[in-house]
Amino acid sequence: MFKIQDIVMHNQLGICRIIDILSMEVSGKKGKYYRLQSLYESGNKAYVPVKSAEEIIRYPMDNAAATDLIKRFPKLSANWIEESRNRKESYAQIISEGNPEALVGIIRTLYEKDQEKRQSGKRISEVDIAQQKRAEKILHQELAYALNIEPDAVKDTIKATLNKN
Repeated sequence: MFKIQDIVMHNQLGICRIIDILSMEVSGKKGKYYRLQSLYESGNKAYVPVKSAEEIIRYPMDNAAATDLIKRFPKLSANWIEESRNRKESYAQIISEGNPEALVGIIRTLYEKDQEKRQSGKRISEVDIAQQKRAEKILHQELAYALNIEPDAVKDTIKATLNKN
């Protein structure tokens, strides 16, 4: 069980602090809820049922795990799905699960597809761009927390780490 002041990774909000545990009634059902506050976006809050919290929140990776993940970036990718609606649904599901390796896969796959399309004067769709940004935001928050840097510094840290290897 998580406790007040724990830092957790929320699948949708990113890095949060548990600021309270409340008894509440939601949709006619009483229960205990964690109240979360985003560390990087002060206006973002969430309530997570205690009984199903492990499906939605987890402890963030540590520095060693973050560094290891960055080193494995070149080997991680996701399947490109030609049909845009199926791709949107598949990637949205992966993003909602918040698995860091899967997020890297989506980010890399969309980046590579965008680079490929740019050679013929095109770009990936706005939906793809939005999903890439969403995946980056979630991943960068976790990496920033694990590496003790600001989210804006994550891209440069990734480049520097990969250039060393």
